[in-house]
Amino acid sequence: GGNVGTAAWFVAWKILKCNIVVLIGINHGWTEFTPWEKIMSHGNSSSNINMNKDDPNFEKYFPTVYNPDFDCKCILDPVFQYYSNALKEFIARSPESVTTINATEGGSIFGPRINSIKFDRFLKKNNFNETPN
Repeated sequence: GGNVGTAAWFVAWKILKCNIVVLIGINHGWTEFTPWEKIMSHGNSSSNINMNKDDPNFEKYFPTVYNPDFDCKCILDPVFQYYSNALKEFIARSPESVTTINATEGGSIFGPRINSIKFDRFLKKNNFNETPN
């Protein structure tokens, strides 16, 4: 998958044998309010992509996608497109016994075999909000 988030997902189910993997802080996308300069450079000020927003290929390389699970939009750059597609393919090919939950509350990680829930709701639902005595 080419990134630490995808590697962590793999380690969770394959090595640690977790049958439920919850994703937090991994969205593989930019919010629709992120400045274009940051998106175009993938957050690296010394690495600007020289592409005009009017270029016919712009939407292909920087698509805006709607995440129906969290009712939000995100923008993908070429790097995030690769990361997102790779992780979703790995999830689709993982054993049926592995459940992937996106609790990041946004981004491009949604679709088949990905359950989405807000993180606080996940914690409450699974009794992680109780303080031990």
